[in-house]
Amino acid sequence: MSIWRWIGWGSLVVALTAAESTVPVSPELAKALTAAQEQSDPLKGLAELEPHKESGNVWVHLLRGQLLSRLARDGEAAQRATRQREAEAAFQAALALDGQLRQARLGLAQLAADRGDWTQASVELGEALDWNGATRSELLFAANVAIQANDWRAATVLLEQGIVRFPAEPAFRRMELAALVRGGRPEEARQAVRALLARTPDDAELWRHLAWAAHELQDEPQALAARELALLAQPDNRASRRDLAAAQLNQQQPQAAFLTLRPLIGDPPTPEALRDIPLMELAVRVAADAGETALGRTWAAAVPPTSRTRTLRLFSAQLALRQKDPQAASTALAELVAQGEKDAAVLVWAGQVAEQAGDAPAAESFYTLSASSDQPAGAIASLRLVGLYLKQSRRDDARIILATHLIKHPDDASAQALKASLDRSPK
Repeated sequence: MSIWRWIGWGSLVVALTAAESTVPVSPELAKALTAAQEQSDPLKGLAELEPHKESGNVWVHLLRGQLLSRLARDGEAAQRATRQREAEAAFQAALALDGQLRQARLGLAQLAADRGDWTQASVELGEALDWNGATRSELLFAANVAIQANDWRAATVLLEQGIVRFPAEPAFRRMELAALVRGGRPEEARQAVRALLARTPDDAELWRHLAWAAHELQDEPQALAARELALLAQPDNRASRRDLAAAQLNQQQPQAAFLTLRPLIGDPPTPEALRDIPLMELAVRVAADAGETALGRTWAAAVPPTSRTRTLRLFSAQLALRQKDPQAASTALAELVAQGEKDAAVLVWAGQVAEQAGDAPAAESFYTLSASSDQPAGAIASLRLVGLYLKQSRRDDARIILATHLIKHPDDASAQALKASLDRSPK
């Protein structure tokens, strides 16, 4: 349950017997109010109040607002907006009879929070609460509303008051940590989380917060250690395992990253893993960096071709070359080019791999695509294409490509030397 859903539906009895209340309540109405309040089903509670709906009694309006709020929050989504409007009307009717009725203001604040209108919720709370005498639940609700409204000043004041008045309540300190994280204040968040960890050192979420703070402060050793402890505290948490593996890889610990990540993939890769393409990309990269070339190729190949991303195809080509399989590498790159690859450097590489695999037509196609680009690798592709033509004794084609290259790059000394050599050779 969300931390701000604190309004107690049993508070009406206190309101009915409050010394300052002068609203008359007949025995029959008191019985109906009590019966409605005791119903676990808000619809049945509303049915108890239906005969008294037009009585003009402040407590009927208040309780109807509370019951309708419950229906809006817990009932069918299709009726939520309607129920919220009915609840708001009931609370407003109660306030029209008693403008100081704080329970009605709190009800309106809860409705605003349920709608995500945090500014309005803050306004209603300001009207409803005596901050010096606010209960623990009221302060928690108000602090959460301030955080959601990005009112950090108000949130800080409320949380400090909660921590001082209710020092044994950890929710205030946790909410303070959430506010610091959300507000992008890593040093203060690190101090806050350390205090919480002193009480609950096996809390994985706290270790993850510490990892965030340390990372933001560029303290990567502490961030890595915090991630390790988060996983130790919650070994089945997939997100923690994944984050730790990524951090280990970034800290040049590929073997550790491989051992951390492998349980998420499965043997063979599970359907859940194969649906998570970013996870598979990370896994193949980890395997590649850890020297697990064969397994990396297996993982990349396990991803369905329709889901195989550019990154996975590039990794597939790299790993295939490591295992001296240029044909497989060329196939992976050809699939990439067929998908519309535009990076001239990749196209040049595809041409080189195709040449190595003995597929001269594919190499020519890749070099030609790259040579037409204005990217820096385009110049390299032109010269590679000239070299390919010369290997095939296609000197006239080589001269045409070289001439075009020199128009774009007249100061290319290597190209000028190659042209001079071609000019001296037989036609």
